[in-house]
Amino acid sequence: MLRKFSQCRGGSSLNSVEDTIRARLASDVDPKFFRALSVAITWAYQQLFEQLNENEYLDLNRRKLEFGKQRSAAVEEAIIRVCRDHGVPYEWKRLDYNGQSKLVVLCGRVLMIHEAVQLGVKGPYAADYKRSLAGTYNMTRQLELDLGDIPGKVCDWSGDVLATLLHGFAGSLWTHEQRALGSLRVAVADGSYDSWLVNQDVTELAVEGRRNSSIGDRDKQVQQDRTRVTLRQEARKKDKRR
Repeated sequence: MLRKFSQCRGGSSLNSVEDTIRARLASDVDPKFFRALSVAITWAYQQLFEQLNENEYLDLNRRKLEFGKQRSAAVEEAIIRVCRDHGVPYEWKRLDYNGQSKLVVLCGRVLMIHEAVQLGVKGPYAADYKRSLAGTYNMTRQLELDLGDIPGKVCDWSGDVLATLLHGFAGSLWTHEQRALGSLRVAVADGSYDSWLVNQDVTELAVEGRRNSSIGDRDKQVQQDRTRVTLRQEARKKDKRR
């Protein structure tokens, strides 16, 4: 599927498309915002686990079921909170074909959505709305989208990058460690949402607060931030006393 992108935008190669995408992720995403966003997603997983684990009215199977149902909403709340704290715009895009609304974060020419993934999933999970968004926002295609909210309004987003925040828990058991955030990746699919053009693991940044990502790396800093984010109940209590 990647062959069809061997020539686009005047004959540029696939590698140049990947380089352009990575450069745009580095230039248009605020590094402080992205770090805060990553850490907030980690906290969202932990807080959801603790909330369900402390609910004495739920048995083990129901806790697992509710965790699967609620983790997307928990992450969305975390994303919106960080967007508001950092002044990053976001909006809900209504999908005409099924009426669903998808949260889209607007970082300059980078548009971010999120997806809760299952254990062991590697490639993109295709769906009609993802193909529509990827085909419209991805710089690898020259398409226009009628947003549907304003009659006759057609917006060309073909120069932007649609990035997906892929998040998943660590394991299958119902324990603090295995229901914690196990994977956070930033992926950019091709226009058909069949393959990843960029698929960068930022789990270490999210869980440990380390800057090991080129996303938001505007100054191309080499030195790593070794600050570790402590995800413990005691840490939250200390923050409240301050």
